[in-house]
Amino acid sequence: MDAPLGRELGYTTRSSGSVASSTPRPRPTTPGFTYHPSGALATYTAGNGVQTTLTAHPTRQWLESVLVGTGTNRTDLVYAYDGVGNIVGLGDWRAGMTQYFWYDAVDRLVEAWGGYGTLGYTYDPHGNRQTANGMVFGYAPGNPFRLQSIGGSHNLTYDANGNLQGGFGGTYASTPDNLLASSTMGSTTTQFTYDVDAWRLKKAIDGGTISYYVRGPNGQLLMSGWTRARTRR
Repeated sequence: MDAPLGRELGYTTRSSGSVASSTPRPRPTTPGFTYHPSGALATYTAGNGVQTTLTAHPTRQWLESVLVGTGTNRTDLVYAYDGVGNIVGLGDWRAGMTQYFWYDAVDRLVEAWGGYGTLGYTYDPHGNRQTANGMVFGYAPGNPFRLQSIGGSHNLTYDANGNLQGGFGGTYASTPDNLLASSTMGSTTTQFTYDVDAWRLKKAIDGGTISYYVRGPNGQLLMSGWTRARTRR
């Protein structure tokens, strides 16, 4: 169970399923944080001793490089930007892994190329993506902003309020307040419960785990925990 301030609690249960005892677990440590003058993170050392170093543009504060670890297993990336902050290049020390990006006049990604080859993207006059590397996106005739199909294999349906009812291999139901009430994927249904402020209280997977969420008076998450669903006999 996750407790406030990132603490974890281990707990035991009675045969009835109620909590019998709880014990705080040791807090994992991540020492060695340093920061740039802007306040952006500069370096930190993870619990396994691996150091991450990040550099930023001196005036725009855009991320310029990321270095994680050393040797041949390291992550070593360098970023390049255009005048408005779009990433136009992502350098990678690994051979053939550097990437480049191209945008249209309104900053929409239209082409990317790198170790994966070349990817192209097109858009309709409303700004909806029409194609992505050959995959076609279709929109509802009466609502040009409502996605209706993806690549001909995913057909999406909606209720009268615009909530998703079917698609991506699942079916979905919504509450009168347009919150997700349940989703069914194959033979598994997940149900969701909310409080009067529309914050999620509970997530229950049939035959699986039940998650609970406790919030403070201002909606901040104070605690989350889960238990396994019990089958009545």
